[in-house]
Amino acid sequence: MDIREKVRLQYQALLTGDVALAVATTAHDWANDEADGEPPACRIPGPAGLLATGAWMRAAFSDLRFVERVSVADERHVLSEITLSGTHTGPFTIFEDGRLAQVLPPTGKAFAVRQFHLHRLRGDEIIGHSAVRDDLGMLTQIGAFPPGPRLLARALAWRLTGRAARAAQDAIARAAAAAAEAERVPAGQKRG
Repeated sequence: MDIREKVRLQYQALLTGDVALAVATTAHDWANDEADGEPPACRIPGPAGLLATGAWMRAAFSDLRFVERVSVADERHVLSEITLSGTHTGPFTIFEDGRLAQVLPPTGKAFAVRQFHLHRLRGDEIIGHSAVRDDLGMLTQIGAFPPGPRLLARALAWRLTGRAARAAQDAIARAAAAAAEAERVPAGQKRG
């Protein structure tokens, strides 16, 4: 299989939570350099971390799509230019050092942003990921930046009523459950 196709399948694993696809496309020691703002399970190496990241994304955004614009590869990297789109229909939880930093209540607004993803390779294995994303563009399109009075009031109400903390716990639990699915894969089916 062409390594660029393997990257495309890894995007599908993110979008669907398909455990077999995550295991087939992700090295056991894969690392996501972008996981710092995500729930703790997203930092787990390998397919577990990939699945956790996908669960976290899908909890906040419905109708997620990756549309590849360009993909180039050499022996050590695949670079993809994509458009990520979706609709902000769930709480978007942002973490720092494994702790909740912010919760953005759902706005119901759609977004489409350009991103560049660099996938590191070891032979035919995908061993790492980093990205340059237009997070500000996404936040602007979903109505979170600049924050208007209505969103600020909703975010404050969520924090005061404990809804933000519950959303964070839900995000952590979803990511951990998705990561645990990778651990259930029989040893003979695991890569690495």
